[in-house]
Amino acid sequence: MGVRDSGRDIENQSGSSVGQGNPNLTPPSSDPSIVRDQKKGKPKNKRQGSRLRRKSNVEKNVEKHTVLCWMVDMGTIQPNDKVYYKDENKSVLLDGIITRGGIRCNCCHGIVTISEFETHSGSKNSDPLKNICLEGGVSLLQSMLEAWNKQDGSKLQVSNFISVADEDMNDNTCIVCGDYGNLLCCDSCPSTFRQSCLQMNAGGGMIVQSGDALFCGSKCQERKS
Repeated sequence: MGVRDSGRDIENQSGSSVGQGNPNLTPPSSDPSIVRDQKKGKPKNKRQGSRLRRKSNVEKNVEKHTVLCWMVDMGTIQPNDKVYYKDENKSVLLDGIITRGGIRCNCCHGIVTISEFETHSGSKNSDPLKNICLEGGVSLLQSMLEAWNKQDGSKLQVSNFISVADEDMNDNTCIVCGDYGNLLCCDSCPSTFRQSCLQMNAGGGMIVQSGDALFCGSKCQERKS
């Protein structure tokens, strides 16, 4: 599975290089800096057992769809729902508003990811899904599991995935938190997840570990066996 290469040569639809036939434009290949870039090989993916660990490379102008967007689509949360980050004593450290693109944080008034919302709260728990709750006290983890159970089939057909190059068949965001980073791949489907989310998911049933293999659900494990 390849990593998306954003440094491809630019060609027009007729197959000729941009600038051909125009003396005022310099073909890309004549620029020494671009020639150097063209000589660079694609980054190599390293496999650990049957798992693939990689650093996602996402362009800023590519629209990101989060796991919150998927939960909204499944009806377990709603846009404009108020959420709170609570510590182990159930004290509210931070509040925000659910949007399809993330959480609107009341400390910075920006749209942030689930993990970033935890960071803004000042908590060091590294367990945002359990500690971010709706007004009724239901955690985002409970809402996620409810959405999972409502969905037909076990593979997470969520919209927190990103448009990537055709040769990159794996998703570029974590299936659990929707964030980027060093991702592990399901051994049966294109879903990916961060290693830190394996511990956060303990007992949740969304990620199944079997020996050296990792699966995003029991059905994926059954298909592989």
